[in-house]
Amino acid sequence: MPGHGRTVTLPPDLADYVEARVSAGAFASAEAVVRAGLEALQDRDRKLEEWLTTELGDPSEAVGADPHQGIPPGAVLDELRRRWAEGRASGPARPVDIEALTEGERRRHAGSG
Repeated sequence: MPGHGRTVTLPPDLADYVEARVSAGAFASAEAVVRAGLEALQDRDRKLEEWLTTELGDPSEAVGADPHQGIPPGAVLDELRRRWAEGRASGPARPVDIEALTEGERRRHAGSG
């Protein structure tokens, strides 16, 4: 299937990276580098969506069963902003053990039910 032409302007550091990957022979062209990057981004997004659905379930099912369980979008944004500010104020990022974090949340939710 033929592609659709696009012109994309990259910042110098990314343009240098693309050129280095092509020069090293890892990719045949700049288009191939960009394509691989976009495919990796699609894969990451798909895996994140699968993880969210597996861990949290389908949100439309929960809200459909009881519309009062829904959270107003403004409240969600306010909470995200609060948590973002809290995280930034907590200092530099540290490695996260996602398995331990997930298990802790499962225990916490099991105790609240």
